[in-house]
Amino acid sequence: MVSYMAKDTHVPLQWRRLRQGIGAAIARNLAAKGSNVIIVYLTEGSDPLAAKLAEELTSLHGVAAIPVRADFTTAEGVQKIIAEAKEKAPVNTKTGKFQVDILVHSAALFHAMPLEACNLEDFQRVYAINVWGPINLTQAVKPYLPTDRSGRIVNVSSVGSKVGLQYLTLYGGSKGALEAMTRTWARELAEQATVNCINPGSTMTDMYRNANPAAKEANALFNPLVPLSPLREWDNEEQKKFGEMYGGRVAYPEEIAGIVGMICSPESAWMTGCLAALGSVLPPQIDSKLGERSFDLVDDVLAGLTSIKQDLMAGGAAMNQQLAQYMLGDAVLKVHETQTFTMQVTGNFLTWHRYFTWVFEQTLGKECG
Repeated sequence: MVSYMAKDTHVPLQWRRLRQGIGAAIARNLAAKGSNVIIVYLTEGSDPLAAKLAEELTSLHGVAAIPVRADFTTAEGVQKIIAEAKEKAPVNTKTGKFQVDILVHSAALFHAMPLEACNLEDFQRVYAINVWGPINLTQAVKPYLPTDRSGRIVNVSSVGSKVGLQYLTLYGGSKGALEAMTRTWARELAEQATVNCINPGSTMTDMYRNANPAAKEANALFNPLVPLSPLREWDNEEQKKFGEMYGGRVAYPEEIAGIVGMICSPESAWMTGCLAALGSVLPPQIDSKLGERSFDLVDDVLAGLTSIKQDLMAGGAAMNQQLAQYMLGDAVLKVHETQTFTMQVTGNFLTWHRYFTWVFEQTLGKECG
């Protein structure tokens, strides 16, 4: 649980992974703004790290920082979190009661395996932490949220649920569920808190460092389309090493934490049910070479659209003929604006298909208003 306002009025609860993760960066960001922070973590091995982080936050910012080891996927775990928070955290000075002002769900179990390697046991583990955990903890926190809409809940999703990276059947699917829950909670909890979600791309955390190399390579296909991915001379050596291997840098945890801090500010009170895309993956509207083996996108787009045009016209409906002609004509115009765009041929239909979908979204949107 995290809070950003006066040190003696708000209590935060932050479910997080320790070390150099996004959760630790968020805790530091909000503590610097005056938040008292409850640091929730899972394993006994993280006891020293949690204690060290809590000591750091208290020393630097004068806030209460309370580490709690608990499993937030169980009833006993969330009961322990609430009990320790109520016992050790400052009460709200206006009401004299325990209150949770900010709840950040940043913990996740990463899973990257081909579709045929996914199994029920992995599914249950991933969804228990990435989906049920946030539900379970939010249920426990709900009675202690503000009643004046000033609360903030931030769910940390992943770009993997947006762009459909290979091997992320379970991880990407679980994050898609979290995004759907965000929109639902924004309505259910409207009088208590705003509920928003962020979907950062790859970030320099332990989870990324230890990820399967195949998952990193799949993600690297999108790096040339991310405006902020080019390396800079002031990037650290680790970023430079990864950037040279995978075609671009990833985010620093502090960059992700800054967006969470903004969402938790009073000025963001009119923002709820939103998904903030961090770093962004743009549609391929600019020249880019993603590999040594490439093909000219123009011919393939035109060939695909011509085939669909013929199929539509075969139906004999005048409307279908007009639509097919319109789609082909508009696509020609768009493709001619990006004639030199090239794309790696890797057998990954996903990347090509996403551009194809983008063209159709543009044409159908214009046609149908």
